[in-house]
Amino acid sequence: MGSYMAPARASLFMAKFEMDFLNTCDKKPTLPFLDDIFLLWDNSLNDLQLFVDSINTYHPNIHFTHTISKQTVSFLDVLIKMMI
Repeated sequence: MGSYMAPARASLFMAKFEMDFLNTCDKKPTLPFLDDIFLLWDNSLNDLQLFVDSINTYHPNIHFTHTISKQTVSFLDVLIKMMI
């Protein structure tokens, strides 16, 4: 299965990854993220796509799958709907 320390190491790696990546960005998400990510974005849709493209090229072995929606998104088996 792996070392009992593997989850802690993975969390530390991703925390550093997040911090290093966000330090390179002009436009950032409203909430910080780590591991399973639910991201709130206050900028344009184009800026969000640039952010996603940038984070997916920041490290050669780390890639994020994503769903972008203004109405609903499924996150950790929960359907989240935007209420306006």
